[in-house]
This record gives sequence, structure tokens and C-alpha cells, in this order.
Amino acid sequence: MLLATLVLVAFSIDNQVVRWEGLVLFALLMAYNFWVMRTGRLTSEVDLNTTLPRFTEVLRSVVILVVSLAALIIGADILIDGAVTIARGWGIEERVIAVTIIAFGTSAPELATSLLALRNNESGLGIGNLIGSNIFNILGILGVTSLITDVRVSSELFDFDFYWLMLIPLLA
Repeated sequence: MLLATLVLVAFSIDNQVVRWEGLVLFALLMAYNFWVMRTGRLTSEVDLNTTLPRFTEVLRSVVILVVSLAALIIGADILIDGAVTIARGWGIEERVIAVTIIAFGTSAPELATSLLALRNNESGLGIGNLIGSNIFNILGILGVTSLITDVRVSSELFDFDFYWLMLIPLLA
């Protein structure tokens, strides 16, 4: 996560992330995913002799997945729209809305997953979920977006936000 953050800061110094930088970010995401899958295969113990789940179990899992995804999308949309409407009504700046309410709304699923993991004494899963989400947002979302169009980075971010962006990975 620290490497992704440092690359982002380096690419943002000129106040934009251009297409070739987006390609580098996306390539780093692919390399990271390859590394995670490769090291995961080396350390996981999978019993290939187990029986396959029955069709009804698979169907039930797919239905739960689809319903959960729909509820997540609808719930996140309601949360963000409501919070933005309230914030605008209070006269809060768009930048403050973006870095607080929108960030919380888009991070709510990761937060919920991490809290459930912690409740079930799976702290590694919770921490990995947060770190993986941040890596994906920097390398994947910003990488693909900047492949499509250059992304402008406000110079105001260097006054405050990037210091936090670089401090947080050091805490993890």
C-alpha cells in the first residue's frame, strides 16, 4: 500500500495523472494481483478430494450474492445522496463533501466487512480488506480512469491530504 501511495504522489506532482501513468498504475495492480495469487497458492492447503457442493447450495449462494449486491448498491446510493443533500443544505464545500461523505459512503462496504471480520476474530481478514481496497482504489480505479482521460490533481491536496495519504500506510 505504501508503494502504491508513493507512486501516486510521484505521479501527482505535476497536478495530473496522464495516460502513461495510468498504464503504470494498472500494470502495478496486475503485478500485485499476480503476486497475491501466486503466494496464496503456495501457502494454501486445498483438499481437492472434497465433494462438490450440490446445485441447490450453489444456486442459494448465487441468489444471496445477487440480492446482497443489489442491496449494497441501493443502500450506498441512498446513503451518499442523502448525505450530500444534507451537506449542501448546510453550505459545506464540495471538496469537503468529497473527502468526507463520499469517501465514507464508498468505503462503507469495506468498513462493514472489516467490522464483521473483527467480531469473528478474523483480524487479518479485516486489515487485509482495508489495505486491499486502498491498493485497488489507487492502482485500479485511478489507473483505469487516467487511461480513459487525464485526471487533474488539485494542488491543494499537497497542502494537507497527501500527508495523511502517506501516513496511513505507515500505521498499518
